[in-house]
Amino acid sequence: MVGCKKPGPTCSGKEPARRTSLPGSGHASPGPVGAEATSRAKPHLSGWPRKLKWADYRTFKAPPSDEKLDAYTEGELQTAEGSDVVNEHGLYRMGGYAVQVRFLRENSWVVDGRQTPELLAHEQGHFDIIGLSGRDMVNDLSALKVESVENLQREVKRIIDHYQAFKGELSLVYDQQTDHSHNRETQKRWEARIQEWIHGARLSIPK
Repeated sequence: MVGCKKPGPTCSGKEPARRTSLPGSGHASPGPVGAEATSRAKPHLSGWPRKLKWADYRTFKAPPSDEKLDAYTEGELQTAEGSDVVNEHGLYRMGGYAVQVRFLRENSWVVDGRQTPELLAHEQGHFDIIGLSGRDMVNDLSALKVESVENLQREVKRIIDHYQAFKGELSLVYDQQTDHSHNRETQKRWEARIQEWIHGARLSIPK
């Protein structure tokens, strides 16, 4: 780190963070960049974990459009528009950077009379997959240390693109294998797997 010639109250002996443009890849509306980062600030996640309840959903007498589902959960990973960059011993990393998990009530619904605990557990799994993707994204972003700001920009975009796509792929496999919660044995296996991920295991697509 770069030291100060005259250490004092405003000098920690570390090169101050500087703001640069590390885009959120355009997958979601830009989130707030937040306060100026310090050398200890890192990417962080908000909005998850969250326990869903049927009151969070819009209720319909029949599935909207041509849907054949009993419920649908939509959420997103909202990434910030930019980040501070910190130079540590010649390597660049991200400073404060916000990733927010958002439950989209306007697009989430349940058919009236189908609000069972089993179906809610299935829908919770969809939301947890989004949240877990955000968690692993933040962990990967926090671990980045590269030789230039340009490399940092490239790697940040690669990581964000990966997890924005991965959450959809994993959610699709989840529905296919559980038959949208109707295969109770497989659903229980998925619920146990999601708990393993929540307690620290990295996400992966089950075979």
